[in-house]
Amino acid sequence: MTSRFLAWFAFPRPYFVRTKIWERSLCAQNVSVSRSGYYRYKPGSLYPSRHPSIDCFLGLRGINSRSGTREGRTSPDSGLTDSIQTPGISSSHSEYAVQHQGTEKTSRAVDRPQDVSPSSRFASHSDQNKETLTTRMKLVSPRPENLLMHQAGIHTTDIANGLSALELNSTESHENRAVTLLHAGCRVNSTQAAEQATSSPLTEQDPLSSSIELLDRFQRFGNVADLQRAIIVLEELRSTPAWNDRNSAGLGTLGVALLFRFNRFGNLSDLEDAIPMLKDAVALAAHGQHDQHAFLSNLGSAFLTRFQRLGEQSDLEDGILMHWAADHLTPDDRPDKPGRLSDLGNSFGAQLTDLEDAMSRQRDAVDLTPDDHHGKPGYLDNLGHSFLLRFQRLGELSDIEDAISRQRNAITLTLDGDPHKPKYLNNLGNSLQVRFDHLGELTDLADAISAFGDAVDLTPHGHPDKPTFLSNLGNRLAARFRRLGEQSDMDEALAMLRDAIDLTPHDHLLKSVFLNNLGISFFIRFERLGELSDLEHAISTYRDAFDLVPHGHPQKPKYLNILGDSLFTRFERFGELTDLEDACSMYKDAVDLTPSDHPDKHVHLNSLGHVLITRFQRVGDLTDLEDAVSTYRNAVDLVPRGHSEKPKYLNHLGGCYFARFDCLGGLTDLEDSVSAFRDAVDLVSQSHPLKSKYLFNLGTALHARFERFGELADLEEAKAVQRDAVDLE
Repeated sequence: MTSRFLAWFAFPRPYFVRTKIWERSLCAQNVSVSRSGYYRYKPGSLYPSRHPSIDCFLGLRGINSRSGTREGRTSPDSGLTDSIQTPGISSSHSEYAVQHQGTEKTSRAVDRPQDVSPSSRFASHSDQNKETLTTRMKLVSPRPENLLMHQAGIHTTDIANGLSALELNSTESHENRAVTLLHAGCRVNSTQAAEQATSSPLTEQDPLSSSIELLDRFQRFGNVADLQRAIIVLEELRSTPAWNDRNSAGLGTLGVALLFRFNRFGNLSDLEDAIPMLKDAVALAAHGQHDQHAFLSNLGSAFLTRFQRLGEQSDLEDGILMHWAADHLTPDDRPDKPGRLSDLGNSFGAQLTDLEDAMSRQRDAVDLTPDDHHGKPGYLDNLGHSFLLRFQRLGELSDIEDAISRQRNAITLTLDGDPHKPKYLNNLGNSLQVRFDHLGELTDLADAISAFGDAVDLTPHGHPDKPTFLSNLGNRLAARFRRLGEQSDMDEALAMLRDAIDLTPHDHLLKSVFLNNLGISFFIRFERLGELSDLEHAISTYRDAFDLVPHGHPQKPKYLNILGDSLFTRFERFGELTDLEDACSMYKDAVDLTPSDHPDKHVHLNSLGHVLITRFQRVGDLTDLEDAVSTYRNAVDLVPRGHSEKPKYLNHLGGCYFARFDCLGGLTDLEDSVSAFRDAVDLVSQSHPLKSKYLFNLGTALHARFERFGELADLEEAKAVQRDAVDLE
């Protein structure tokens, strides 16, 4: 190869493509990670509808202390998916779709009362009872200020006596307690007053209703004891004559409870038990009734969650189908329609097809939902994740800006203490890291580290999302080490990445992701410090990650590409041809396994093209050169003109044309090389870090054309562009 072609190798090769940890819904999704598997009721309309704590307080509403029946409550709705965006895929907050045995099905919508004063709330009681309740409320209900003192651990005799009396109230005064504490919460703008109320015993009602209350409470405050108790209540009910084979509400509620527990602890048996229960609930529910819509949505979430855990394509397809059916059967005027739209959009996004349709549905979900609705943050987060996916496919910077804007808004609308907040923070961190990777702004890296750090801090030990957040934070710290060289960042990154691996069961699909991320950090340290042991550790860890990915999983090509990168690097260091051959084999498999419309296809083609031209230089087989030209041409064709990778691929393609001209003397190849190099130069700004390399290559090709045809214009332009290249160095 002639010396004038050396600049083709001077610009940086992307050594690896960072795995974007399951961006939510498959995020979650950030996964994002998905974006999911989180469920709770929509708040009804009792007190100021825009009060920031209203959905916490509304857990107290709707209790008739005499009969034990519940007033109508709205059905639950969607919130989050992942980005890993994180484990669990649907954005839905699953719905219980409760149906009381022997009573009329509960209403799902609640009209806003015109009068919400305490006296109006006692209308169903006798005058004597109203007088008794009013007196008791004045005597034993602690003041809001005292409730806050109690929550802060400041105890006095008066507070203790008041709280004790409140706890000892009979069931006749439950409504009294609800109204009193609801007033307290609204006055002090605090969810702690509501937590005080929900920590007390439930009303005397049937076991199914009690389990619903417990699950609702778990969703609001995250107390695992409520979840475990709900499952125990339902399992006990299942063994009694009150349960029968056609109890769709019981099956659906128990299925959701088990899905909750899987999302909390990651025990696969809970997920495997939940799916057949939810299937039976769908089959037993009356066709077209709201219960069936809810069960379909929950079943879709369960399928998508299992897809994220095990990687079976059939689960992804079934999940999409269930969410499509739930959306199709839900009337447009129902309050849970936005959730259906958001869930269906998430499932489409997880498949990375019909993305525009997914975004349309997610926009509808956002537009149909007021800011004070508890599901709004989840819908915004889901839409933000779709903007991120579209940016990764098309490279339009406006999409990543929109993603970050939506996700910041989601966090702003989320109350402190909301169990979904860590996921929103994680998904924002994912988008910030993508923008940093493309623009290199250190503020984005710092903001991503801050978001991931907050997600870690807000997530209790033992929560199944903790490893994801730890791994994402470790990745960003390693990236900062790569940029700034602070050893403390790398030490902390490796510790967090190892913790993420240790906290993850061996059969968990994300285990391979976390191993891969650890390998990336070893590779970064090798790049920075040059220690060969780090390169060997990286290759070994990549192999472990690759071995855990099931055959046919859509992430398999990405792992092949990353492992190929590390082997190619070792070839560059030691010159062992076996490493070059192994890398080429990995890249070819990655290309073959990736659909043509997949957003990573061009990345794998770029890697394959680079190893082919390298092997041509080493071995001299013209077949490799021909294959390199074809491969880079495909990579260029797959990315639109505004894509950030387009100039790099054009420069590579120009280098391949020029190499073939050097070998065979074809004038068409010379003209094509000049054209490709010129396009690469034109597509980058003056401040682009690779501008000088592209200019140098263009000058080299122009000089070769002058030597061939003697046109002085080519010589003058060659001198000019190479002077520009020198000035930019």
